[in-house]
Amino acid sequence: MFGSFLKGLLLSCGSISVKESYHLEFNLKTNNIFKEDLVRTFKSLLGVNARFFNRSKGSKVYIKSRDDILNILELLNAKEKVKELSELMDIRDLRSNVTRTINLISANSSKTAHSSIKQIKDIQIIQESIGLDSLPYDLKQIAAFRLENEDASLSNMAESLSMKKSTLYNKLKKISKIAESLKNT
Repeated sequence: MFGSFLKGLLLSCGSISVKESYHLEFNLKTNNIFKEDLVRTFKSLLGVNARFFNRSKGSKVYIKSRDDILNILELLNAKEKVKELSELMDIRDLRSNVTRTINLISANSSKTAHSSIKQIKDIQIIQESIGLDSLPYDLKQIAAFRLENEDASLSNMAESLSMKKSTLYNKLKKISKIAESLKNT
């Protein structure tokens, strides 16, 4: 019975929007008791989180969860629309995941490049001021490797130098401190 009621409600005052976000709404000109009952019925019968708000031209009962919207469309026996909307949602999820992954890779690449440039500048300061031979053997080895492998990430460097990434990071910090102290003198 609730499904039949929803069909009529959707046809008379409902709309679904999937442009930027997912949104199913019913534009109503009723009292708050009806809207509260409708929201409560959505929750108790379907497990759907609906909300409402009042505005000057009436009020809206709305649902924003994509899964809840699909469940309601299934209840209304709109199988073609459920399939169409599911495909659209899957495509959006895929695009979103690809975009997130690209942004992550780009941010990591940028961070790696900035770190590498700073490390190389620090090593060059040491090389020009006191020479790399004045460094302890382990720091000298790391400095020489960094100059030969400017594009290498910290992980790749650590693997090539047979040390933990955290150990390499700490040794690069020591090199940086030496360069800072030479800049200040």
